[in-house]
Parts: sequence; structure tokens; C-alpha cells
Amino acid sequence: MPSRIVGRTHATTGGIQARVSRFFGFHDRAAAHRGKQMMGHTERHAATTSGWAGGTGQRIRGKGHSILGAITGSRRRQARGNAKNNMGQMRQNINTRF
Repeated sequence: MPSRIVGRTHATTGGIQARVSRFFGFHDRAAAHRGKQMMGHTERHAATTSGWAGGTGQRIRGKGHSILGAITGSRRRQARGNAKNNMGQMRQNINTRF
């Protein structure tokens, strides 16, 4: 499972290592470190996308429960569905890329 924290760590360390390698003239090592930096960016974006998609699924399930609760007259099920929908929306907001 991709992680935003691990991705950011790899991106940062790879960037710093690439700059240091270029400064000292080790251009072949700088290229390898740039690869690590790009791998970190990719992992971070994958984690963000995964979290956003999970929030979407949560919202869909919540809407379904809410609608079923309204049709059957079950206020408890409708309230649970609304809560699940709100949690999914919050999860999407957290994982929105800027």
C-alpha cells in the first residue's frame, strides 16, 4: 500500500542527494538519486489517489444506506448512511491534490 509519508521522505532525500552529487561532480549518481526522487513523487501521488478513491466508495455506500433508510422509514439506517457519506467526503477532501 502506498504511503504519502514514505513517498515524501523518498522524494526529499532523493532531491537532496541529487543536489549534493551534482555539486561534487558525480553526475551519474545524481541521475540515480533523481530516480529515487521521482519514485517518491509517484508513491505519494498513488497514496493520494488511493485515499480519494476509498472516500468515493465510502460516499456511495453512505448514500445507498441513506436512501434505503428513507425508503424503509429507518431513521437509524438513514443517519448511519449520512454519517458514512460525510466521512467519505472528508476523506476525499483530505486526499485532494493541490
